[in-house]
Amino acid sequence: MKKTTIHKVGFWYWFLKYFVDDAFLGAYRRVQYVGEDKLPKDGAIIFAPNHTNGLQDALAILAMGRGPKVFVARADIFKKPTLNKILTFCKIMPILRMRDGMNNLGQNDEIMHYACQVLEDKVPFCIMAEGTHRPKHSLLPLLKGIFRIGIMADKEIDGRMPIYLVPVGVEYGSYYHFRSSLLVNIGEALNLSEFRKEHAEKTEPELMNMLRMELAKKMQDSIFYIPDDENYEARLEACYSLEPMQAAKTEGCAAGAAESAKQAEGCAAGTKASCHKSLYKRMKNNKAVLQNLEKMQEDAPEKWTELLAKAKQSHEIRMKQKISANVLNSSPLELAWRSLMLVLFFPLWLSSLVFAAPSLLLGYFVCKNVKDRSFHNSFRFVLGLLLHPIEWIVSVLVLSLSLSLSWWMIVIIVIVSGLSIRIAHDYAKTGRLWLSQIKLLRNKDLQKAQTTIKQLYSV
Repeated sequence: MKKTTIHKVGFWYWFLKYFVDDAFLGAYRRVQYVGEDKLPKDGAIIFAPNHTNGLQDALAILAMGRGPKVFVARADIFKKPTLNKILTFCKIMPILRMRDGMNNLGQNDEIMHYACQVLEDKVPFCIMAEGTHRPKHSLLPLLKGIFRIGIMADKEIDGRMPIYLVPVGVEYGSYYHFRSSLLVNIGEALNLSEFRKEHAEKTEPELMNMLRMELAKKMQDSIFYIPDDENYEARLEACYSLEPMQAAKTEGCAAGAAESAKQAEGCAAGTKASCHKSLYKRMKNNKAVLQNLEKMQEDAPEKWTELLAKAKQSHEIRMKQKISANVLNSSPLELAWRSLMLVLFFPLWLSSLVFAAPSLLLGYFVCKNVKDRSFHNSFRFVLGLLLHPIEWIVSVLVLSLSLSLSWWMIVIIVIVSGLSIRIAHDYAKTGRLWLSQIKLLRNKDLQKAQTTIKQLYSV
């Protein structure tokens, strides 16, 4: 079988990768990568991220370090020759699925052989083990593809180096809104080669099932995992409500602790500055809330039932009134601050709309016609990536050449136009949160539900 060169890189790949990575990281207000020191250095790596947000999940893995990575995507998008060339240049390989027809699945053997060549050259390989995306803090059953590739690669490499499956948790502040937060949490690697040796007596199907269970557990550990059952929304709502309280307990911010009284005052006032600097800590606090709720279910089922009922009520009210979960623990001081920011930066926002109008408008109309909202940020990112550099250059040239401007005014135009997409989305987010907080202050039922949730949790 012929050799693949998909993982070989040249100047244009490196140039564009730097550009795409920087643009991707700029698509989020806060970004945190955790656990890069856990990545094995002695073998081949297959990344296994959770899949919740379309293209953004793959870009989050791509931006992890400056080295190249090879990905797989569903084979049907490779049918057009031009798109095939673009995807191949981007180090993306096709993979066939059951829905593509049982008769065609044999073609995957060649693709998987190419994947083995990539791994043997110690270029990381990434596959979305769930097979499809879903905007939830949960996991779909893992498909066999990632394990077939891993086992085949381990056989072909034949002990020259180990194969690792590395779970990666990709967490977003919002699945649907641009410029939210991004946490990439690298979990504990699973040494597939060692696992095979320890279970050499198992058949390949048995081995795959064991690997599936082991990797699924490690993936659950790397994300804010909520079981996908009838109580999913209520549990998530409880975490939205209780995470700041849990942060205060975990980090010693509770009022009355003499050594951290000042810090506690900040948390109680709603600033959350000391408790929310780390996205990773926020995820750990949410996991702690879930553990405490599980313990409550065992020790005090009546209280647990009441808390979940109030959380469900809170969720239903928020969805109906379009109130953001981000304001559930906001203080009057934050409302005043947002009001001031909206007034002060209104002229800057208008300017950003002018500079970034084509990409913003096109993004709006495209997303309006895309039913799957978890693709919206992917479309916004791609449109901004392609159009915004043109908008930036044109706006700077037009204003500089048509008006008699001093050098410092040109510098301001360059900065504002370059940041116009970020400014537009950040201002819009401030406006959404301001409106949500006003609605929250006027909704007594939601306030009562939130108070009850916190009282039941603290008892």
